[in-house]
Amino acid sequence: MKSSSCRALKLSLSFLFVSAFQMTASYASFIDPKLESWISETESAANPNQFADAETPKQEVIVYLKMPSYHDHSGLAPAQALVEETTFTRSFLRERSKELITMLPLQENRVDYLWSSNAMIVQVDRTALKKLRRDPNVEGIIYNRIVSLDEPKNLQGGHHENKANESKMTYGLQAIHADAAWNQGITGEGVVIGVIDTGVDETHPDLKGKILLKKDFTKENNNLDGDGHGTHVCGTIVGGDASGTQIGVAPGAKIIMAKALDSKGEATLGTLLKAMEWMLDPDGDPSTNDAPRLVSNSWGTSIQFIYGFRNVIRSWRRFGIFPNFAAGNSGPIYLSVNAPGSYPFAFAVGAIDEDSNITSFSSRGPTIWWKGWHPILVRKPEIAAPGLYVKSSIPNGQWDTMSGTSMATPHIAGVAALAFQANPNLTTEALMEILETTGLDRSNKGGDNRYGHGVVQVDKVIERAKAWQVSAPSSFQDKDPSQWEWDTP
Repeated sequence: MKSSSCRALKLSLSFLFVSAFQMTASYASFIDPKLESWISETESAANPNQFADAETPKQEVIVYLKMPSYHDHSGLAPAQALVEETTFTRSFLRERSKELITMLPLQENRVDYLWSSNAMIVQVDRTALKKLRRDPNVEGIIYNRIVSLDEPKNLQGGHHENKANESKMTYGLQAIHADAAWNQGITGEGVVIGVIDTGVDETHPDLKGKILLKKDFTKENNNLDGDGHGTHVCGTIVGGDASGTQIGVAPGAKIIMAKALDSKGEATLGTLLKAMEWMLDPDGDPSTNDAPRLVSNSWGTSIQFIYGFRNVIRSWRRFGIFPNFAAGNSGPIYLSVNAPGSYPFAFAVGAIDEDSNITSFSSRGPTIWWKGWHPILVRKPEIAAPGLYVKSSIPNGQWDTMSGTSMATPHIAGVAALAFQANPNLTTEALMEILETTGLDRSNKGGDNRYGHGVVQVDKVIERAKAWQVSAPSSFQDKDPSQWEWDTP
């Protein structure tokens, strides 16, 4: 692990050729271009560079089925609404997949169902794949490829001393005025934050007692952080001052960790989708309301139009989870914000340095989305936070600096936790509006595609959150994700 190695997940540029019409209201069916190429070849002529396992007769794919009709769960208790939707969608998936399993054929026990994505993970040969793509119930098929962490560009390596006096707290906490909340007794207490990353060292002196739950989705069969990225992210969210320097924005909050990236910094799309689904029901009992208020994701693909995460993030939004994502490290090029942060219904975070200037590596917007058949430009990122040479925890009781939008993102996760403590009745939509209307404008334009709505300011966020007029709903208020209108400035 390199000390400045904040990274974002990088996928093949072949996804750029996926039809933009995937994002229309009609969601035309599609097939991954790599799979398209694979099925057009004979097995003897397979390109050995096309897939890591090109010589094998089967490939693992994620099959997305066409969405079921919307079932309105308004009026139920939140936990019961989740039970109803989980049961309904799982039943829908299994019923629709019966014909596919018989047709291909597949083994029922070899199918992984992802209810929150309305998808399943299966292994198919070329013949089965050709049949799948012609099935009227199939919306799209993606190769379940391996993705790996990527370091930020345009960054000098080696140790770096920040100019700010960090004897009491990191420059990042100073820049966002985190102590304005602490001075009011607001530390994130009572708020649970989900993190999807490389795992976490819960024995670190800055993190002891702050990790409520962990689950390993990798093949390593442990909850250790062999990379260090996840421990660093968690330190910025909830870390203390064991080193003498306060590193965490919301030291009173708690974390549940989904280890989706292994010690090599690798994951598959399917693994990430499983981890994201777990966040909706961490204890495995949908009748209990134990989902986190937000999930912080210091990762993302290197391209904007990846179909795979759309459904699960809509499920997060539907059930009240704030979707916090790194914008990516592909700057200073515009139109470079990573998916899923590029989605209009996700919240993307850019990175600034200690002078509150946008970093060279921070990805820029806008992103292109589709409304009906018409392309629209969406301003991205939503907000900016410190992300250059951020000091935080790393495994084995150590500390180090890392850089990237991966380091900016947990700052926003911590601020969100502070806001939720200040006003527990805030909705995801209310929190987004508060963050976007209280940032320090660095563009003098009321927002742009570098800083978004500006640099996050904790004092302003807490003031606005406390004054926000919202009462606790007596029951679950449902909404049809396919009918949502998203802000598209």
